[in-house]
Amino acid sequence: MADGLLSGLLFAWVLSWFGFDNLAVKGINELLQINATTASYYLIAVALGIIAGLLNDIIKIKKGV
Repeated sequence: MADGLLSGLLFAWVLSWFGFDNLAVKGINELLQINATTASYYLIAVALGIIAGLLNDIIKIKKGV
């Protein structure tokens, strides 16, 4: 789970170098009509990383690895 958290955070950080964080925050604000910030962007990225890590672990368990 920690690897998913760190990979999600690292991926979001790399994307922020190219301005994706601003694009994502503006998109969230437009779609959901809320006042999202860069912190919201990182929180979503971490949550997606954790979910991806958990799904990866489940797939490994089912394959017997």
